[in-house]
Amino acid sequence: MEKPTWHEDKVWNNMSTYLEVIGDDKRVVIDDKFACMEVVDSFPLSQCKKQDMSSNTAFFHNYYYVFPSGHSIPDNALVGISLNGITSDVPFSYSTTGDAICFWGDGSAVAQVGIMAIERDDIVAVSTLYVFNHATRSPSEHGTGLEIINDKNEIVFSSERPYINVLKCGSEEKDSVSTASTKPIIACNLGCDYYYELYQQSHHVSPQGVESVKRPTYILKNQVVSIVPRFFNTWWAGDSQAPEYNPDTGEWTYPDNGGPEYGGFYEFDAYYTYGWLIGTIC
Repeated sequence: MEKPTWHEDKVWNNMSTYLEVIGDDKRVVIDDKFACMEVVDSFPLSQCKKQDMSSNTAFFHNYYYVFPSGHSIPDNALVGISLNGITSDVPFSYSTTGDAICFWGDGSAVAQVGIMAIERDDIVAVSTLYVFNHATRSPSEHGTGLEIINDKNEIVFSSERPYINVLKCGSEEKDSVSTASTKPIIACNLGCDYYYELYQQSHHVSPQGVESVKRPTYILKNQVVSIVPRFFNTWWAGDSQAPEYNPDTGEWTYPDNGGPEYGGFYEFDAYYTYGWLIGTIC
């Protein structure tokens, strides 16, 4: 942000309500309810250790990039990776666990099965992971910079802290954002859609069903990132018959020799949280 212009009439007339700062032709309003997320951790993905989570006898790979020691993702945090420097236009999706990141998409010359995580060493070599969260702290010892203090004596804004600046966010619709910036352009996943349904007549025999995940997918080309929804599916195409559910009685009717007593089962799970955010740091 360029040097802000201070509007003293607004500051003095409304000091008890808000402070108004204008810079780069964009207005920022800060008061004691200010709750923008700030950077609480960041590190180059090149510091991660690649691990294949598949078994030694598997004919597929399942790659995770494990965070360096001392780094993890706290609950309720927003996580993103920088797009600057990524030159490949091969689409990719990613997800994070508490201490690792993995990528989804077309494998790097390696046949993949279903929704197994793939290698994306090209992204890991140049990208940085950012963790955003709400943070409070005590007033600085020397009282330098600009600090906004709420009625609990917590610092809710400090000019020395880097905050997320949301450029665009969305859900189902396709969209695009320019990545031509000297600041990091950061892609954050807000959620994904998940659907799982599987049934089999007896244990490990002819399973039938689907596991489907819809993830935000990022495509980089000509200094523009396009965001599109993409499904990653694993299908089971056996001949097991699904049990039937009676909503009036709450009971299941299984096919002959297909009940739990014969090792058969039915599983279902679903949630719908798909969303994405592109931001930078201010």
